[in-house]
Amino acid sequence: MNNIVKVYPPAVPALKQVSLDIAEGEIHALIGENGAGKSTLMNILYGLIPFNSGTISFKGENVRFHSPQAAVKAGIGMVHQEFMLIDSFTVWENTVLGAEPRKGLFLDRSAARERVARLASEYKLNLDVDASAASLSVAARQKLEILKLLYRDVQVLILDEPTAVLTPQETSELFRRLRALRESGKTLVFISHKLNEVLALSDRITVMRRGERAAVLENSRISKTELARAMVGRNVMFTVDKKPAEPGREVLKLAGVCEGGPGPGLKLEDMSFSVWAGEIVGLAGIEGSGQLELVQALTGFLSPGRGRIYLSGRDISGEDTIRRREHLSYIPQDRKRMGSAQSRSIVSTAIMTHHRFNKRLSGRFPFLLSPRCCREFTAELAAAFQVLASDTSTSFSSLSGGNQQKVIIGREVMLNNDFFLLDQPTRGLDAGSIEAVWREIIKRRDSGAACLLISSDLDEIFALADRILVIRRGRIAAELDPHTSSVEEAGEYMLGVHEKA
Repeated sequence: MNNIVKVYPPAVPALKQVSLDIAEGEIHALIGENGAGKSTLMNILYGLIPFNSGTISFKGENVRFHSPQAAVKAGIGMVHQEFMLIDSFTVWENTVLGAEPRKGLFLDRSAARERVARLASEYKLNLDVDASAASLSVAARQKLEILKLLYRDVQVLILDEPTAVLTPQETSELFRRLRALRESGKTLVFISHKLNEVLALSDRITVMRRGERAAVLENSRISKTELARAMVGRNVMFTVDKKPAEPGREVLKLAGVCEGGPGPGLKLEDMSFSVWAGEIVGLAGIEGSGQLELVQALTGFLSPGRGRIYLSGRDISGEDTIRRREHLSYIPQDRKRMGSAQSRSIVSTAIMTHHRFNKRLSGRFPFLLSPRCCREFTAELAAAFQVLASDTSTSFSSLSGGNQQKVIIGREVMLNNDFFLLDQPTRGLDAGSIEAVWREIIKRRDSGAACLLISSDLDEIFALADRILVIRRGRIAAELDPHTSSVEEAGEYMLGVHEKA
C-alpha cells in the first residue's frame, strides 16, 4: 500500500499518505492508538471503504477492491471483532455460505461437508463440522471465521483484535494455529492493542500514530516499553501503583439472584456475593457466561426471577433504572450504543444523568437546563479528565475512542456515587488510554467507592482487583486472591477445568 490518503467529510484526514508493505509468509502486526488509522487502512485493503488517493499492489499487480467479495476473490480476507455467523447453521453450512459447491441447480451437501471437514483437519482446527454455531465457544467461533477464509483459499488473513474475548489458554491455542498457517505459506496481518501478544506472535510491526506511519520495527529484542513509546509518543506504565484495599461497609449485596427458566435457559443461578466500600472486585469469565444478565439485573434493565439486590442497605430489586442511577455509576461496555449520543454534541453526553440530579445545570431557573451551565460543566469535566476536544459543541463521534471513554468515566465519577459498575471499561482502548482509565478506577476505590469490574482481559483484572470472582454458566465458580493466584488458574476456572469445592 503506497501513500494511501483517506479524508472523511467535511475535511477530516484519517490517513495521511500511509505506506505499508507486507511480506509473503509473515505475521505482520499493526498497532497504534485509538484513531490512529489501523482499521481504516485494513478496511481499505479489504474493500470495505474507498480511499482518496494512493495505490495498492498485490502480488506485483495494481489492484483496487470495491467490495470485500472482490478482495476475497483475489485472496485477501478479514476476520472482524464482531463474528458474522448464523447461529442456527452448522459449522460446514456457515463455512460454505455464499460459495456453495453445486450439483446442477442444487447444493452438493456431501461435497461441501467433506471439503470443510478436510480443511478443518488439514489445519488442525479441531472443529466438529456438524455442530451448530450457537453451541460453539468464543474460541471455536473465532476458528470458524478463519475456516471460512481458508475455504475461500485466501492467502492473506487480516485479524482485527482476535483475542479480545479469549482466555489465556484459548489465546495460546489460537497463536499455535496462526503460526501453523504462516508455516503453510499464509500471510497474516494482526491488529491488536495487547502489546505482549504483538511481541509474542509477530515477525514485523508497523506502528501508526494520528493517521501516519510512525515506525516499522523488526520484532527482535524490542521491549514492551519501547513498543508503547513508539505507539503513544511517551513512556507508559503497565502496572498500577495502589495501596492495599481497606474495605469498609457493605455497599452491594446480591442474595440468590436467578434469571431465566430452569435448565439450559438459565442465565444466572443463585448469584450471591458482596462488594464493600473501598475495594475493587473483578469478575472474570468467558463471554456469555452471565455477565450481560448480571449487568442488566444491577442496572434495572432486567428483573430477576428470584433473589434480591441491595445497594447501601436498600432493597433495589423492584426499582427502575432512573432511581438506581441516583446511587449507581455505570460505565457500559458499548460506549457507542449505551453510554453516549454519538450524533449529538459532546455536551449532550457529558450531562447525561446529571441533567436529572445536578442542580448546578439549571442556572437561575429550576427545572430548566441552562446551556451556559451545561457548557461550563462539560469544560470542567474535559479539563479534569484530560479530554482532547477543541470544541465541546461538536459531535461526540468526532472524539477518539479513548477520549469518548474519558468523557463517560468523568461523567460517572462526577456523579459521586457509592457504587461503580465498570463493564469492559478499556475494551478497544490503546495503552495510553488504558493507563488513564486505570488511574481513575483506583482513585474511585481510594475515595471509598465500591467497584465491580467486569472484564475479559485477565491482565486488567489482576492489575486492578482486590478480589476476583470467576463466573461460569451463570454461577460463581471460584473466588481468587490476585496476589496468590495466576491468570492461568483463573482461565482454568473459566473453562471448567477446575470446579469450586
